[in-house]
Amino acid sequence: MEAIGRFTLGRYWNVATPAQQTEYQALFRKMVVNVYAQRFGDYKGQKFEVKSARPVGNEDVLVSSFIIPTDGSDNIQVDWRVRNRGGSFKIVDVLVAGVSMSVTQRSDFSSVIQRGGGKLDVLIDYLKQKS
Repeated sequence: MEAIGRFTLGRYWNVATPAQQTEYQALFRKMVVNVYAQRFGDYKGQKFEVKSARPVGNEDVLVSSFIIPTDGSDNIQVDWRVRNRGGSFKIVDVLVAGVSMSVTQRSDFSSVIQRGGGKLDVLIDYLKQKS
């Protein structure tokens, strides 16, 4: 989660104070848990199938899976980019229908900061409001 948080903050991570980094990471973790719990909570009764896994680069594995709706609508492809850390695999990105959630989040956060005059505190306040 920490690596994803750093990635989504982008270049602003390096200019953040240690206190801002700590607060941001706590708020980011809380936001991710809330958002994904809600999104995946909407999937009830659907079948989940892992189709394949393949190496991507030197460290990662891309796990391709599908959510199969019970109403006969199209399957939803969900790919998980995972990385081996300390003997267990950790998710470093989720791609839904080919769209990276980390890259999307990074773009969204950058927009919030830019609209706030380049100040990281604007994003921190935004995340507090979302909590």
